[in-house]
Amino acid sequence: MARKSETERLQELDKKIEQLRSQKQQIEVRVKEKERKERTRRLIQIGAVFEKWWDVQTPEEAEWFLKRMEDQGLTPDKIKDGFQKKRRMQATVQETAAGDSQG
Repeated sequence: MARKSETERLQELDKKIEQLRSQKQQIEVRVKEKERKERTRRLIQIGAVFEKWWDVQTPEEAEWFLKRMEDQGLTPDKIKDGFQKKRRMQATVQETAAGDSQG
């Protein structure tokens, strides 16, 4: 069996690089599609909660509702801070529970 020339080896490597780029692009497309679907599902679920609890039927009603909350002192920043604190507390509880189950 004859040894491949350096030119042939370079051509093979170039072909392999192109294949890997193509695979990478396909994976990136799948990841973005999955993220988009997860976000869409999350938005639908959040909208369903607004509709269920407050009978919000349109984006305009949702805006009106949120503006009334803000008028009552519940600014978006305060609400976001509250959610972030809640998430941190949940993460701490989960980490503690995981530590307890290991030791």
